[in-house]
Amino acid sequence: MPLFTRYIAQVILCFIVGVYTLNAKVYMELDFDLVDGRMLISGSVEGQEGVYIFDTGSSGIILNAQNIDGDDVVLSTIYGDRVAELRDIKKLDIAGYYLKNLKSVLHMNLSELVTDVDQSILGVIGWSVFDQDQPIFIDYIKGKIIIGKPELSTNIIGHNHVIRLDLTELGDDLPTVQIEVNNEKLTFAFDTGSPLHVMSLYKAPPVKGQLFQENLKFNQYITVKKSLFRSENLTAFNEIDGILSVNSLNTDYVLIDRRGKRIFLFWKKDQTL
Repeated sequence: MPLFTRYIAQVILCFIVGVYTLNAKVYMELDFDLVDGRMLISGSVEGQEGVYIFDTGSSGIILNAQNIDGDDVVLSTIYGDRVAELRDIKKLDIAGYYLKNLKSVLHMNLSELVTDVDQSILGVIGWSVFDQDQPIFIDYIKGKIIIGKPELSTNIIGHNHVIRLDLTELGDDLPTVQIEVNNEKLTFAFDTGSPLHVMSLYKAPPVKGQLFQENLKFNQYITVKKSLFRSENLTAFNEIDGILSVNSLNTDYVLIDRRGKRIFLFWKKDQTL
């Protein structure tokens, strides 16, 4: 099994079990470590300490469970169906922000998805956990996710290139953007949970084609390194043509404005995105 397939399943899990929203009306910061293209946030669940993966490609909360007794839910992944079950949770801590008395939280075995993180993986935190009226600002320089940041400073805007992407949500809150490849507009999931960019086998340019001599060009500015790109059969997920690995882009900041249906990418003027 190729390395990236152990992660890609969690990218396209789009299942919501209830709506558990952290109150982001007040300014809120979460520190993260970027490890192998994934954003790790410290926390605990039921007294067990470890890290969560922040994943805009997943909806709600998915908790890691080594032993699955039931098959309340069957989730389709690119390497087959996986069973999951629903359990109640008394207390869940996400970097010091708490959710209590949660009912019917999705549990599944994530050991096949995450094998090389030397920390206890508690689960996956999707973007829908946060208040959808509040913007999500990702600061890659300081390693922070900031919820409800009122305005970007003129200093950030003045010293960076900016790309705006229109945001569309598919299915259960899957954020997608339009990316132009070979003069064709394709729908990509906008994903902080995937360490690699992925494109459908039926949409990807030939490996020996001109675009793959060095890099693959998305839109006018986004250049994808060959080593960070894979093509894969995505026919089971026919609403998307590919997956854009947000953490693999050479950005300093990302602003996700869910309410305004737009995403901004910021990067230094002397660098290539």
